[in-house]
This record gives sequence, structure tokens and C-alpha cells, in this order.
Amino acid sequence: MITNHNRQPRIAHLTSVHSACDNRILDRECRFLAERGYSVTLIAPHGCDETIDEVHIRGVPTASKRWQRMSHVVSAVYRRAVEQDADLYHFHDPELIPLALLLRRRNKKVIYDVHEDYPSTIRYSSWLPRRVRGMASWCFRHLEHYASERFSALIGANSEITKRVSAYNPQAITIGNYPSFKDYPYAPSFNHTRYAAGGLVSFGGISRRTCTQAIVEALGLLPATVSANLLLGGSVSSEDLFVAVTQMPGWSRITYARVLPVKEMLEQLLTASIGFILFSPEPNHFGVGSNRFFEALGAGLPVITSNFPNWKELVNQIGCGIAVDPTDSRAIADAVLYLLSHPAEAAEMGRRGYEVAVKRFNWDLESCKLDQLYKQLLNSNR
Repeated sequence: MITNHNRQPRIAHLTSVHSACDNRILDRECRFLAERGYSVTLIAPHGCDETIDEVHIRGVPTASKRWQRMSHVVSAVYRRAVEQDADLYHFHDPELIPLALLLRRRNKKVIYDVHEDYPSTIRYSSWLPRRVRGMASWCFRHLEHYASERFSALIGANSEITKRVSAYNPQAITIGNYPSFKDYPYAPSFNHTRYAAGGLVSFGGISRRTCTQAIVEALGLLPATVSANLLLGGSVSSEDLFVAVTQMPGWSRITYARVLPVKEMLEQLLTASIGFILFSPEPNHFGVGSNRFFEALGAGLPVITSNFPNWKELVNQIGCGIAVDPTDSRAIADAVLYLLSHPAEAAEMGRRGYEVAVKRFNWDLESCKLDQLYKQLLNSNR
């Protein structure tokens, strides 16, 4: 373990968007760093200050409106960040870039954890008027470029993101959204009965980006004789969409569970027959970075994914599922019918995905890269 003037290095993770219990930030990065002996503080929207598994949570106000978050929450994050006087700051949201630049002016080491292709996200964002999206995307791309050159290091959540931002700063690595096998209550079973039972899962919430409408339409196309029921988890991003899908015939096959605790979600994955990992056709979704995809592999669950080139290539290479047009409800329904009627093949898909997760796509391997980066930065002048 590194020592810095005979004390634990102080690390602060910063987010104004994500929950203090975020899967990537708390469950993987912060808990791992605390286990490695760092003094870790997570500043995030939370109702109180508390300590979870040696990670010190410092709460800032939550905000239901985007403008409130930008005007109040970001400033609260900055105040608490300065209070920490950390040796290294690790931030997770693009709206914190100005804050992070101020920390750099204080000669602090700063890591930018890039979860998405934000210029593409802005270009397709429904919260912005269509006429200004292109200019807003252009402006953000230049801000991100300017800032990234000045940060100590960049982390991409998938290889496509890392490739993009490494043009701004060569100190860029990929740390994937991979699960830790210690989080699963038990190892998956590959009994054929599991894969014929008709248990479907989707934990992408109710949103256009996760193709909820196409999935519900597909369920409505299944023959009445087919046993197939979907456990749908996650938040509602659009009340209008929620009302619309609940009135569709396929909704009768759905149990909506809202946001499930991670442990319960993993238990459901381990008993399900098929997992939906579908995203709408926007450039930000073309890179394979969804933690839900890798969690499904770790549970031995065959997947139905979007047929974007990177996704289709990986799914076909592994042999862990079926890639379909995410806007084609008939193609989604056909994929469900095929997997449920071929349980032996589905079991082999699940087994192949699990074996690849054990060898490549797990946090136990990925965390070593995070530890190495921290050691490098804490022992350098960057």
C-alpha cells in the first residue's frame, strides 16, 4: 500500500448526478479503494452523512430539476470537495468539469471518469430544443477537450469512450462496468429447465433509450400458449411513456418492480431465462459499456441485445445471445420464442457468457488497473 507522509492517501469521489449507492461508483470503485487502505470519501446527493463499508459518504442536496442540480448541487459538491482537501479527486459527471478545473488550479490531482459519449448524448437529448442541440454538442466537445488536456488522467467506461478521449490526454485507460463475482449469492445453474421457464428480465427502467415500448409490443406478439413473463426494474424516465406502455396488451406479462437493490437484482438474473439489454439507435449507445450486459453474463443469462456493430460482433463472438434491431418488436418477439423453444442452446449461450465473464469481464481483474493508476498518480507530480 502507498504511504504519503506516513498517512493514508485521501481520495474523494464526486458526483452530482448519481446516487451515493451507485453501482459503479460506490459498490465497485469506492469500496475497492477503501479495502486497499485508502481513506475514501464519496460526495454525492444523499440525505445524510454516513459511513458505508469504510467509505465516508458526504451528502449534498438532491434536485428533481436539471437547472436546480446545475445551480445548487454542483456548488454544494465543490464546497464539500474543498473541505476534504484530498490528495486525489475522481469525478463522474460532465457538469462537474468547471469544478474539477478549479480543483486543478489548487494543484490537486484530478481524474475524469467518462461514463458516456457526452457530445453524442447532448446531440440527442430531448431536454434540449432541437435547434440548439448541435451547437450545444459542439461547445461541450471543445470544453471537454480543453479540460481533459489539463486533468491528471481519464478513465473510459468502455474502449470506444477511451479511444475518443485519449486524443485529448494520453493518460487514459478503460475500466469497464464489470461485476464482481463476490456480489452474486451463488454460481449460476445451467439446468435446461431454467431456460425454458419463461422468466424474462430487464433492468433498464421505463425509457425510450432502453426500448421499453418495443419490448412491451414484443411481449404482446407472443402466442398466448407461450409462458413468458417479464420482471421489469428501474426508474421511470417519462410518465407519458409509462402510461402508454401500461395500456398495451404486452403489459399483462409484466411485473414492474421499480429500482431493485443490487443483491435482489443479481438473484433475479441467476434464475431468469433471458435478459433484455436493448438500447435505442443513438451514437452514445454504440459502445459496449452497459453494466447490465456484463452482470447478465456473470449470471449465465443469454441476452437479447441491439444489433449495433460493436454489440453484434461481441455477442456473436462470445455466442451468448441474439442481436436484433431494437426498434423491431417482431424481431424481439422472435428472439424470445427461439431461446425459450431451444433451452439447451440457451443454456450453452449462458455458459459461454459466464466463462468469458470469469476470464475477462469481471471487477476482480478490472480493479487492478484502478489501483495501478492511483499508485502512479499519487507518486507523480501530474
